[in-house]
Amino acid sequence: MSHVNFDTSQKETIEKRKEEMRHKREAAANLFHENDGKEIHGRKMADVVYFNKDYVNAKEKFNATSLTKMVEEHLENDYKKRQELRETKEEIRYYPSSVGRCLRETTYRMLKYPATPKSGTNLQVLENGNSFHQRMEDTLADMGIMIAPELSLKDESLCIYGRSDAIVWNFLDDAFEEEEDTSNQIELYNTKDEVIYVGPKNRVLLVDFKSIQDKSFNKLPKKKPKKEHEMQLQLYFYLTGINKGILYYENKNNQQTTEYVIERNDKIISDVLEEIRYCVDLAKQRELAPRLLKPTDVQCRYCDFREICWPNAAPFTFEDLFIEEVNE
Repeated sequence: MSHVNFDTSQKETIEKRKEEMRHKREAAANLFHENDGKEIHGRKMADVVYFNKDYVNAKEKFNATSLTKMVEEHLENDYKKRQELRETKEEIRYYPSSVGRCLRETTYRMLKYPATPKSGTNLQVLENGNSFHQRMEDTLADMGIMIAPELSLKDESLCIYGRSDAIVWNFLDDAFEEEEDTSNQIELYNTKDEVIYVGPKNRVLLVDFKSIQDKSFNKLPKKKPKKEHEMQLQLYFYLTGINKGILYYENKNNQQTTEYVIERNDKIISDVLEEIRYCVDLAKQRELAPRLLKPTDVQCRYCDFREICWPNAAPFTFEDLFIEEVNE
C-alpha cells in the first residue's frame, strides 16, 4: 500500500477545511433549532433531519462490507428475536395459519419446540409475500373500499390468536337486510383491539391474500381454491361472524391473479374446530400429534421441525421449493 506524505501547508489546509465543515454543520444545526425545526436556508425542514453526528457505521454494526450480507444478517437477527418473543409466551396458542397443515407440526409449534433457523435468503423470499399483502392493502385503501387491513382474531376457549387479512365493503351483493335488524349486527376489531366496524355482517367481505409460485398457480382448480386456504377462511368466518369472502391469489412469477368467492360452510367450520380442539387438548397434555406423513412427503421436506421429527432423514432446503414445487 502506498503512503502519501503531506507537507505542513497541506496539513494546515486540510485542517482548515475540516474546521470550516465543522462550523457549517454547527451553523446548520443552530439554524434548525432557531427556526424551531421548520426552515433552514429558506427551505421547509423534513420531520427528521440528519447531521454528521447521526452517522451510522454499518461496517461495524454488521461486521461486513457487503450490502447483501448486511441485509441477510439483519433479517436473520430480526426473525430470531421474533421467534424468541413468541417462545416466551407461556400460554398455548393456536395460529389460524396452522389450519390444514400437519397436526404434528402444529403441536410442535404450540409446545414451542425450537424451529430450524431460516437463512437471510429464505427470509427475503417470505418478505416478498409480505410486500404483496402490503401492496394490496394500499391499493384497496386508495380505492376507498377497505375498512381495515387486518382484523384481530381471538377465541380464548380454543387458544386461538391471530389476525386476518383485509375487510372491505361488500360489492358482490345488491340487496341487504335492514340495519335495524340487530340479530345481524357484528363488531369487528383491529389489531389494537379497537372497534373498527359495527353493522350488518352481510355489508362486509373478508379478503385473504395468497402469493404462490407459477407451477402451483397454474394447478389451481377452476371452481375451488386450495383446500387448506378455504379451511382457513372458514375459520375467519367463524371468528368474525362474516359470511362471505374472497381468496385472492397472485402468481409470484408474473403477478397474474385469480380469485374465488367463498361463502360460509358450517360443515367445514365444524371439521376445522374439531381439528383445533384435538391439537389444543394434546398441547395441554404436553403431547405431540402422531406422525401421519413420511419424511419424503412435501410437507415434511420443508417443515420447520424436520430435524427434530425426522433426525436421520436426508435434509432438504427451503430453496428446493423453487426447483420441485409443492404437489397439489
